[in-house]
Amino acid sequence: MSALGPRAARARGRSAALAALAALALVLVCAPRPAAAQLTELQLARRQGAGWWARFKGSAAQLSTYLGSGTLLTGEHGDNPYVGQDLLLLPRLNLTGAQSVRLLWGAGCEYTPADNGASGRRCSPSDLRLSYHHIGLWRDPWIGGRLTGSAQLWLPVSYESRANHTLFNLRGAAGYLVRVARERLELRYDLAVQKYLPTRRARGYGGARSDGDGVALCLARAGRGDAAACGSGGPLNDNVLVINSLHVAWFFRDRLWLSADVLLYNYFRFAVTDDPLTPPGLPRGGRADQSWGTLELAYQLQPHLVLALGSSSRQPALHADGRWPRFPFWDFVSPANNFSQLYVAATAIY
Repeated sequence: MSALGPRAARARGRSAALAALAALALVLVCAPRPAAAQLTELQLARRQGAGWWARFKGSAAQLSTYLGSGTLLTGEHGDNPYVGQDLLLLPRLNLTGAQSVRLLWGAGCEYTPADNGASGRRCSPSDLRLSYHHIGLWRDPWIGGRLTGSAQLWLPVSYESRANHTLFNLRGAAGYLVRVARERLELRYDLAVQKYLPTRRARGYGGARSDGDGVALCLARAGRGDAAACGSGGPLNDNVLVINSLHVAWFFRDRLWLSADVLLYNYFRFAVTDDPLTPPGLPRGGRADQSWGTLELAYQLQPHLVLALGSSSRQPALHADGRWPRFPFWDFVSPANNFSQLYVAATAIY
């Protein structure tokens, strides 16, 4: 029996439902990515309640609207605008105060002319992620930091995964999370490794550019126009992904905070078919490096609603010469590509 009584419990349930409807009504003023307009792990862990429904505390629905950097350009490079919107559903089941099982699924739509080829598809679903999280594997006795861990199973629902012939993907992660400076400064580092499990090593619907065994029909030759694409894994599927991420947040008040996140993605792709005519010095395997930087100002308007304004930039990690890293928070090199985006977001949280 809830200690709140049936009348108080119903009132709290109505409050949560109204908050969810309010967030979904902000279609024209809100932004995407799982990190946008979200409470931090420590904030989520502190959400408590009575009754069996308290096990779903921290479940969320997020609505986001993005404006690409190409939209801000004029002149000969100002012909590739981007305006899009994402909806994310993030239900969770709390097993204990530090452990939870979560789902993540979303869909994104582009309102400007789509540049995805002949399909002209404007809306796309994401993969479905089922994950287990533990934010208290170990507590250090010096500054009270936490060792965290998670395991994820990705199920191929997206169009991209279908084109890649994905069976499923597995990801494991470990990290360290701490609050210092009188609980005002939050620091977090995570290392994640993801294994892709496709039925073919080459991309493309119907096994395009691959033989019956899934081996890419891309024989790298010196002097061939597509040799660089072969050597960099152009038509090849990803094999392993390594992600390093750093999160910093400063809390001006309990309900107002500024955060910065930098993630480095290192993709290692399958190798092309080897044969006697392939030059010895030409790489067979693929490799791609990307950085993702976000800056966000978030405000918890009420216990069940968080609003945020920020920027997100996911782009090649290095300049074209491969020597120097790009600025992670905005793409000043090729803004017409819309790697960088401004966004507003709203998240309804139970």
